[in-house]
Amino acid sequence: MTIPKEKITVITGVSGSGKSSLAFDTIYEESQRQFMDLVSANPLRGTDLNETMVDRITGLQPSIAIEQRSLGLNPRSTVGTVTKVGDFMKLLFAALGQRLCPNCHEPVDESHVCQKCGMILFDMTPQMFSYNHPDYMCPVCKGLGVEIQIDENLMVEKPELSLLDGASSWWGDLRKHRRKPNANWMRGEILALAEDMQVDLELPFNQLPEDFRRQIFHGSDGRKVSLQYQNANGRSGTITRPVEGAVNALKRFMKDTRSERGMDYASRYMTKRSCSRCGGERLLEEGRLVNIKGYRYPEVMQMNISDLLGWCHYIYSKMDNTEREKSRALLSKIIYRLHKVEKVGLGYLSPDRSIPSLSGGEAQRIKIATQFGSGLTNILYIMDEPSRGLHPKDYSFLLETICDLKAFKNTVIMVEHKKRFLSIADRHIEMGPRAGRYGGEIITVEKLESRICEETTPGITAADKMDIASYKTLPILLKEDDRTMMLTGVSTNNLKGVDCIIPMGRMTGVIGVSGSGKSSLISQTLYPA
Repeated sequence: MTIPKEKITVITGVSGSGKSSLAFDTIYEESQRQFMDLVSANPLRGTDLNETMVDRITGLQPSIAIEQRSLGLNPRSTVGTVTKVGDFMKLLFAALGQRLCPNCHEPVDESHVCQKCGMILFDMTPQMFSYNHPDYMCPVCKGLGVEIQIDENLMVEKPELSLLDGASSWWGDLRKHRRKPNANWMRGEILALAEDMQVDLELPFNQLPEDFRRQIFHGSDGRKVSLQYQNANGRSGTITRPVEGAVNALKRFMKDTRSERGMDYASRYMTKRSCSRCGGERLLEEGRLVNIKGYRYPEVMQMNISDLLGWCHYIYSKMDNTEREKSRALLSKIIYRLHKVEKVGLGYLSPDRSIPSLSGGEAQRIKIATQFGSGLTNILYIMDEPSRGLHPKDYSFLLETICDLKAFKNTVIMVEHKKRFLSIADRHIEMGPRAGRYGGEIITVEKLESRICEETTPGITAADKMDIASYKTLPILLKEDDRTMMLTGVSTNNLKGVDCIIPMGRMTGVIGVSGSGKSSLISQTLYPA
């Protein structure tokens, strides 16, 4: 089999027919082995590279594999770190940033000494703006921007009921405990505190005195209360001790427990909130207060990509000649990377957006923006279903990007299932005839007519269209006795106060272009609930 250089070859076939075995396990692995044989001064060990089962491959170019791999689930990984925009932005702020004293917020001069309060600061470095550096990250949230805190509202699920009637799953059946009190102080302290403060526990929780509610959550500040009890064995006694409070008890429980089941139980009462110290900006005050022309580093990283492009041009126009000399190369690199992200339709994302919060389509486009278009020539690109996770509407920029690789004299081998990608192919290889031991053969090698990438119009075709009932018609589709789930005011990630009704006992499809909020609505809102 011969694969033409500086052309686009598409490999198709049923799943398991041998497409990836040919493209990745054979061609890519052999390219890597030959390259390592050329540059390595030491002999390779047998485990360094997989052995390729091939007699001979000639004419191989240096190869880059673009596989179906996740960008990871590390919450510290952001759009800025993956695209390197964050790295260059740190260098820019370290070079041009104006410092303010973290103590008195007054400007600090070139001697690194605050003239007002006398505070001495170290030299400004890019590490000052790193969320991951232990010396410069916010010590409260550890550079994540959020704190996992106990939510009192989650501890009382039914505030319209009384504590005796099960307003809270944390305290459980207090009425039963009041009839037959025992030495369980977690429940008993509520009864003892109510008697001490003369509070009627028959009242709904939301009508209880505010000071009483504060103490059952946060304790009595050392003031002791007493509970008399007698258990089923006839043992009786009196417990006199301070009220610990549900929040403090849960913190102690989380500190002491090591079991996954125990942590799962505790997590039902936890919620994520913006950090109480840094306000979600993730850095110490020293880094947070540095600014360029009045714009602080966290504020810049919270801009969306399109706005950030405008900001780069704006601040350059405000610089003097010396500042321009210092920043020209850095701004060029930042703008180049921002343009690549905007080109793939992600101009609405901000550089500090967490990678795990991206949808599958958004993550795939980030990979395309960072791995393609590097300007390299005479490279062999081997791709595993680059359209994976993308809406058909988004194919156009991907096809255009692949054509650009060909225009730069690169060779492209693609494993794909979408017929649309044959429109830009110069050669089509079909594997089969079936999967597993019934596959592994080349069925056809078709040399396609010369295609000009620029002439393709890869918009949505009729095959991609479908009739969709509008939201307004949804109530008509529901019967009166249908059970439903209702989501109101959902604002997760890209969603903007969405209200949604989902019928139970039916199959519901959620569709939309990449980044429209499908995963945010279902995977990150409905499922966790």
